[in-house]
Amino acid sequence: MAKKISHSVRQMHILQHCLSFLMIVLTCSGCAVNRDSADKVVAEQRAGTRYSKNTLMVFYDTHIGKEPLLNAFKKMNCEVLHEYRLSCGFAIKVPDGKSLRKTAKRLTKVHGVTYVTRDQIQKLQ
Repeated sequence: MAKKISHSVRQMHILQHCLSFLMIVLTCSGCAVNRDSADKVVAEQRAGTRYSKNTLMVFYDTHIGKEPLLNAFKKMNCEVLHEYRLSCGFAIKVPDGKSLRKTAKRLTKVHGVTYVTRDQIQKLQ
């Protein structure tokens, strides 16, 4: 019986990661920032793509947790607009007068951050 429970827990963990990945892909297409491309913090806008002028989406590694990220938000005076619990991320408002690009670049250096992107505005038809 213990093996079945362990196997079930493992399956739930894999499912959670698959769903998290799917949420990231669906909510953050085309303008990712990571440690390898920190110099390209904000991707070029494609024709017809619109972005929020003061909102970033920030995702973190579940094994490290969200505390380092929450501390960084506090130090940078960023306001948490929404927590994405399933995909382990936040939508944050960057204070007026602060550079979105510089804020995103600083956030990529926070321990545990896996992904930073601008908030894309989607028009539903």
